[in-house]
Amino acid sequence: MKKILSFLAASLLVMTMFLNTGCEDDPVVDPVKDAPILDFSSSDVTDGGEIDFEVSNVSTVTFTLTGLVGTDQLSVIRLRENGAAIDLAKIDVTGGSTTVSSADAAILGTDKDGFSWTVVYTPDAVIGTYDFSATLSDDGGLTSNEVSFRVNVVDDPGTPLTNTLTGVLFNQAGPSGKGTLDLDEGKSAGVTSTGRNYSRPS
Repeated sequence: MKKILSFLAASLLVMTMFLNTGCEDDPVVDPVKDAPILDFSSSDVTDGGEIDFEVSNVSTVTFTLTGLVGTDQLSVIRLRENGAAIDLAKIDVTGGSTTVSSADAAILGTDKDGFSWTVVYTPDAVIGTYDFSATLSDDGGLTSNEVSFRVNVVDDPGTPLTNTLTGVLFNQAGPSGKGTLDLDEGKSAGVTSTGRNYSRPS
């Protein structure tokens, strides 16, 4: 009888353990979230992502930024020039419900579900390299890809010489070995003195 009771007790214990294990809640697994996407397009910027300006002829660069929502709504766009917060006087943003009043601008209104903005950027008229970049983040804390391009502001090459001089004698008016030539006018500027040979400025 004792053996039967011991067997029953052991069986009840095993069944209780099985029931307790089977009734536990399954662990909650967070779903994988999609990050936002930032797209860039411009007819001003070459395929290599660069544009060149001469320092005396710096112009604007116009491009489109398109923000695509992932799992969560869009939250902030970050605009940078050479890695630092961009001077807002250099950009003009239109086409959305967000007012870009900071280099780390909160995205507002309908733009939180996606946007397409036209941006006009004006680099400094100072010789140098200017790297523009932008990234998006969403309410879930995920960050988009970075979009960027480079503006190279270079020195002016100067005015090229366009005159072609033909049939001009170096010493039409002076003794042998003493002639000069006015390259601006293409005229002979012969020297008749016996001293050193100086050319007179025009």
